[in-house]
Amino acid sequence: MITAQDTDILKQILPKIDYIDAGKEAVRKACETAKQYKFATVCVYPTWTKYASTLMQGTGIDILIAVGFPHGSANTEGKVSEAMQICIGIGWLLQQKKQSQ
Repeated sequence: MITAQDTDILKQILPKIDYIDAGKEAVRKACETAKQYKFATVCVYPTWTKYASTLMQGTGIDILIAVGFPHGSANTEGKVSEAMQICIGIGWLLQQKKQSQ
């Protein structure tokens, strides 16, 4: 049985999808794991922000978006592109939050 202390520790763990070709099923599994163990966040690539946010809506679990992940070797143009995807994702999240209020 998971205790309150265990839950506090689990909330500090950041589950992540740490392989380049992570697909929709991997994102879904990571989100389900985060829900099951009440993690603080789920870390996904920018392209999966909207999907993961939909899966995690109403759970209180945040989405952590990785730029330049896993090793930061993308050139400046690549990082700017990733950051733009994040901005689009954040805009979508804000819109969803506003609509749900």
